[in-house]
Amino acid sequence: MRQSDSRKGQNGKVLIIAGSEQYVGAAYLTAVAALRTGVDLVHLACAEKAAFIVNGMAPSIITHKLPGSSLSKKHIPALLEICKKVDVVVIGPGLGESTSIFGAVKEFLKKNTLPVVIDADAIKAMKRSIPHNCIITPHSKELEYIAGSYEDVGETIINIAKEDKVILFKGNPDFITDGKRIEVNQTGNASMTKGGTGDILAGLCGGLWALVDDPFVAARLAAAVNGICGEWLYKESGYGYLSEEILGEIPHALEEVVKWKKK
Repeated sequence: MRQSDSRKGQNGKVLIIAGSEQYVGAAYLTAVAALRTGVDLVHLACAEKAAFIVNGMAPSIITHKLPGSSLSKKHIPALLEICKKVDVVVIGPGLGESTSIFGAVKEFLKKNTLPVVIDADAIKAMKRSIPHNCIITPHSKELEYIAGSYEDVGETIINIAKEDKVILFKGNPDFITDGKRIEVNQTGNASMTKGGTGDILAGLCGGLWALVDDPFVAARLAAAVNGICGEWLYKESGYGYLSEEILGEIPHALEEVVKWKKK
């Protein structure tokens, strides 16, 4: 609960490092999802052309326009400066898969000291060099980048999630663990295989972590909220709803999920 006399910036600040000229939507979805959790400020660092587009779509997002068409090592000093202004970082959605991008991700993760949500292309870049104080959000293929071949999902993610690492495995169902606690999330349905739902989940993890200060709780809330939004929209529109429609449902779904967790 926020204090009634709190000021701007005291209720969560998140940096999203996402998107590229090719994947503008990933940057938008991740950043707005984080803002929809109720945090005060969301910063988005992405390729300058993509950042200008996001400016037009969501003026509430503070954009940092990185020169060039995608993330590179030359952007690391600027990113680390932005980190001084925020509580949590989300990195990965829509960055792309070039050698240059992967090198920049690895260097940033090595130098970053903030809590970080690692998703999508950042998982591929990171592979098994997992930093401390993180939430990782792999689906089945991405889990192979972290663990190699595996048979049992539960056992595999528990073994990875030691010390201060949380794994949110995206599947049917989702599994969330910090190595000690484990939760199965049953919300969601087959409509959520569409592009963009994973970007939204990453943004939810970042925003909620900035608010609740417990990565395991943030991850399980994020999975439940994302899933219930998908369930509601499927009832309204079947498989034809758009991922961006989830964004408008997040505040109501979060309120519903928090009620469940209190029972």
